[in-house]
Amino acid sequence: MQILRGPQGTLFGRNTTGGAVLLGPKKPSDAFEGYAQLQGGNYDNLEFEGAASIPLIEDTLLVRLAYKDVEREGFTEDVGPAPFGYDDICQPMTSPLCGAFAPPGTRSQGFRGKEYDDQDYWHGRVGVLWRPTDRIENYFVAYQAESKDNGTGFRFDGAGAGPNVANLTGNMAYNPSLVYIPGRNLFDPTVTPGVLAVQNGLSERKTAMNVDQFTEIEAQGLYQYAVSRSSRTTSLCAISPVIRHSRCSNWDTDDSILPMLSQQPPVNMDSRNPLPTWASTART
Repeated sequence: MQILRGPQGTLFGRNTTGGAVLLGPKKPSDAFEGYAQLQGGNYDNLEFEGAASIPLIEDTLLVRLAYKDVEREGFTEDVGPAPFGYDDICQPMTSPLCGAFAPPGTRSQGFRGKEYDDQDYWHGRVGVLWRPTDRIENYFVAYQAESKDNGTGFRFDGAGAGPNVANLTGNMAYNPSLVYIPGRNLFDPTVTPGVLAVQNGLSERKTAMNVDQFTEIEAQGLYQYAVSRSSRTTSLCAISPVIRHSRCSNWDTDDSILPMLSQQPPVNMDSRNPLPTWASTART
């Protein structure tokens, strides 16, 4: 850990005016050492973490390896559309209408049995410290990490300030025989309250979505830090990082089987192209 006082705009941007706290990986040590840790818990939680420092050439070439893996089942279950009185659900990514005017194939059996709030990720890192002379030191780090989960188990708790919109989308998806006409409320006003009533009757860890939720993250990085010391008080540093980060995710933002706020396909963010791009299909 490094604690830097004062403005740090040169390396971290002009908004870094009050200093910075830097957390970095532990460097290889001159002695052969390491540790391993295994942890288990409920919901089939299993976690492993370990690291080892290996001095290949004493005081000259040192290597450190580190790895962590975490897996845990989710604790919020999707019950599917059956408890709400429906045989299937709409898939808004296939058709935004998702109801009376939607083409065939835009409905599914839902995601009954899917577990949210799960964990599944791993991280691996290798660090190489090279000291060819007493005044030159080069530290190289490479890492890769992956994370895949089903997202958060949200629960529907109301339609907010737009009950007419909620009723409209509810009718479009689950009562297409009654179509809303402006000025003439020809839709069933009980669809959305009925969904809310059923949700309130379920336990806190039961929910239902009409979107295939997921989050997938990948990260890779290369980092090189070279130091040349010409005296005890003077040194020249060269920092060369290369980092790639990508994220693809999809959420049911209305937290229910209603197609109110779930009209968008999955979004993909990549550090090489930070603008969002829409994925062509959802994950199966």
